[in-house]
Amino acid sequence: MDMASGEQCPTCGRVSRDWGVDGAILNEQGHKVGTLDAPSMAEDRTAPYRKMRRTFKQAGATDFDQVEWRYDGFGELIPVALLELTRVDGNVYVPPTYFEAILKRFIERDWQGQLACKGAELLGTTAWIVAFRHDLTEFWIYNLSDRRGWASGNQAWYEKCFLEKLSVD
Repeated sequence: MDMASGEQCPTCGRVSRDWGVDGAILNEQGHKVGTLDAPSMAEDRTAPYRKMRRTFKQAGATDFDQVEWRYDGFGELIPVALLELTRVDGNVYVPPTYFEAILKRFIERDWQGQLACKGAELLGTTAWIVAFRHDLTEFWIYNLSDRRGWASGNQAWYEKCFLEKLSVD
């Protein structure tokens, strides 16, 4: 069932495709894992709101692309990194000037870097820029909070060396 069918819960307004976890992939904690086939991964359902919000004449608003979480030794969730994501299109060599342009955008041109660092500070963690090749074959990470990087590697490196440790050695 989809939204076009008009079959929605009269109380909460959710469409039937969102009502349960039947057939969903769950992680070891029992939380639903998103897939590229899921409606939430196929469309940006927040775009209309964000477009409207940018018309307000106030200090600003931002979204953080991702917050990485881990369980501490007592079973409590703690934030371990705030990530800002940027995609690298194409399959050609990426020159240092490309990464310089990313930093210029985050640090000088836009508020994005400043807000990411402030958000990470409030969470008690570190802000990172993660640039990734469109086909997920290469990853580059930059420690935005400490203004150092870029480290790079393939997907296995990214998962093992960065996501597991969340540091650049």
